[in-house]
Amino acid sequence: MKKTISAILAFLFVFMFSINTVAFAATMADPYISSMSGTITSEGNGKIKITFSVRAKNTMSTLGVDSIEIYKSDGSYVTTLYSSSYPNMLTTNARSYSSNVSYNGISGQNYYAIITFYASTGGGSSSPTYTTSVCTA
Repeated sequence: MKKTISAILAFLFVFMFSINTVAFAATMADPYISSMSGTITSEGNGKIKITFSVRAKNTMSTLGVDSIEIYKSDGSYVTTLYSSSYPNMLTTNARSYSSNVSYNGISGQNYYAIITFYASTGGGSSSPTYTTSVCTA
């Protein structure tokens, strides 16, 4: 019995460590972005707010979010918000940037977002993604 419990605990420890390592490695492997995050929250009456933050390793000519894909919690696609329609999703000549956008969904529906960050400089660009948790509109 003790061996079984020890084996289960060892497996859980290794599993948890590997998840954190993969997430950390993905961010560290990006040549331009040092950290990124996003949240989705309800503002009431079906309205949701997606808040994001990104930090680059150096000053970027363009920095922020290129697009935000919104999905229902069952994985079905809802819509995409593009920086061309939401100018506050991107900034210029910055090393860090935070902002938010809102979307009018359906009250009581569960949503999550996939945020595509964007960083560019004269030497190239990067577009990593970040998936938020689920919230109820």
